[in-house]
Amino acid sequence: MRPLLLNVYSSADSMPYCANPIPSEYAGAIVRGKPARYSCHDPRGCELPPDWSAGYVGPWAYQEKGRGEQAAA
Repeated sequence: MRPLLLNVYSSADSMPYCANPIPSEYAGAIVRGKPARYSCHDPRGCELPPDWSAGYVGPWAYQEKGRGEQAAA
């Protein structure tokens, strides 16, 4: 097991396009300032995130799978 702490901040007008695959009680918490009434959009195109509706598998699951294949070789 590898604990990992990700401190993630974004502007209050940064709205998600999909549900967070790793929910937290602090998601959407305002650290400083006021909640935004409108979102801002960058005029450049933005790739949408993967579809995690079937569940989320973290990268460590793939590492374990790779280790098993190396041990068998």
